Amino acid sequence: MPDFDLVVRGGTVVTAADTFRADIGIRDGRVVTIGEGLDGARKLDADGLLVLPGGVDTHCHIEQLRAGGGTDEESFSTGSTACLRAHHHRHHVRRAIQR
Repeated sequence: MPDFDLVVRGGTVVTAADTFRADIGIRDGRVVTIGEGLDGARKLDADGLLVLPGGVDTHCHIEQLRAGGGTDEESFSTGSTACLRAHHHRHHVRRAIQR
């Protein structure tokens, strides 16, 4: 039986202290270990990708210019609503990853 529900393999792991190549072991939707040669029921190949365990990208493009002119604009209100909605639906993402 695999040790983890999901293993993210071979990515460049970036933490607050260091950057290194490793696997990430995930169990019950949580990062439980960082190491090498981990075994999981599901595996994601992260070769050539950055992996930020526990990291959350919170930026928002308030005024994003389009290539053909014009803008896609967010406000504090719409950006916050989108963030809260994503937070509300995080369990759907977790379920999709576990499949």
